Amino acid sequence: MAWKGEIVEGDSESGVVFTYTSPDGEEGFPGTLSCKVSYFLNENNEIRIEYLATTDKPTIVNLTNHSYFNLSGCTKNILDHKIRINADHYLPLDKSLMPTGDVALVEGTPMDLRKSCAVGQNLKDSPDFDQFVIGNAGFDASWVLNSSDSEYKQGAVVQDENSGIILEASTTCPTLQFYTGNFLDGVKGKKGIAYEKNFGLCLETQLYTDAINQPKFPTICLYPGQEWNQKTKFTFSLQK
Repeated sequence: MAWKGEIVEGDSESGVVFTYTSPDGEEGFPGTLSCKVSYFLNENNEIRIEYLATTDKPTIVNLTNHSYFNLSGCTKNILDHKIRINADHYLPLDKSLMPTGDVALVEGTPMDLRKSCAVGQNLKDSPDFDQFVIGNAGFDASWVLNSSDSEYKQGAVVQDENSGIILEASTTCPTLQFYTGNFLDGVKGKKGIAYEKNFGLCLETQLYTDAINQPKFPTICLYPGQEWNQKTKFTFSLQK
């Protein structure tokens, strides 16, 4: 069964709305899950994503987006991009790249990205980096975003100083998975450019990873009569 798409045109933004119904038992998940994911582009240089899901049986839901970004126009890898993540805590991983169930402070670790720094800085400067990200390949972990009084929490700010492009990710979700394309291996992209390791980064806003198996994490269960509703914005601007 495929997703169905519908184009939506508005005065200040346009987009596409995708819908999908996952039948009871598909891929082992209970319940008929009705999903809607809407992508909007507006005049403020924002890409806005809205997720909505309902179910007829108790099930688990954790929707996200796995777009790769390279603000240089893919002329080089993203290790010189600067990043800041608005999070005092992260989710430590075991050797299989799954959360241990703990929530740890970033302070004093290579996971402390509260001040803007080059993506590759901690890979070069921290001899114990592979204690935090398995294999020393790069980042692939979740940060628990700091709370906010507004609807959207600031998640991450990424900047490429050569192009001058700045990307800000904000979300209603509690965590952000930061991934640095550690396993890209020559995938052909725009203009036939081969995307090698670290040629793109992902900012995946979501609920707590593997929460169904981690009793300390907030639940990701969805029940009949409830709505799973989360939003994410990617805002682009130019360095002044």
